[in-house]
Amino acid sequence: MIRAILYKTADNRNTLCGFNVTNHGDSILCAAVSMLCINTANSLETLTESELETAYDPEGGYLECILPGIISGNNEPEAAVLLLSLELGLKSALESYGGGKKGISIEYQEKYQEKHK
Repeated sequence: MIRAILYKTADNRNTLCGFNVTNHGDSILCAAVSMLCINTANSLETLTESELETAYDPEGGYLECILPGIISGNNEPEAAVLLLSLELGLKSALESYGGGKKGISIEYQEKYQEKHK
């Protein structure tokens, strides 16, 4: 099962501020989710001026991107739209493929400023 965690700010803004995706699922689903996540990370890096912290396994199966500026309260509208687009794509994958052993799960976790690394 693919596990997607979407990070939200812990303050009253409740804004998306990053994501973490792990594991593998059905090969088609895995490829789709990988493309969504890698494209989001590349777009955040290329199309915005947002600071981006990434961690990944070059062998696959793990990618994490965190935007510390959003966590600390910066208004970063371009990055916010890209993260909302990722959320939309992941929800579409869940609707199409479901959960279960070879499916996908989506969770939300709060991210605190002092813990973003």
